[in-house]
Amino acid sequence: LSSKDIAFTLSKISGREISKSTIDCLFRDQLFHKFDVYNREALFEKLLMLGFDHYIPIDLLPKVELPISELIAY
Repeated sequence: LSSKDIAFTLSKISGREISKSTIDCLFRDQLFHKFDVYNREALFEKLLMLGFDHYIPIDLLPKVELPISELIAY
């Protein structure tokens, strides 16, 4: 997803405005650093290599209901 799509979805989940720049900063200042990568493609590959596609901690999955009409799927 793009930063704009992520921000939109998280705004709906949290009930407060989250900007695209907040998401960009999260990737740049936290995720890239934590996983020692420099772009989203490398982060995605690293997460797959570490098995994140098979396991997501239950505490990262809040019970959230979003109307399907508000999501854009590609």
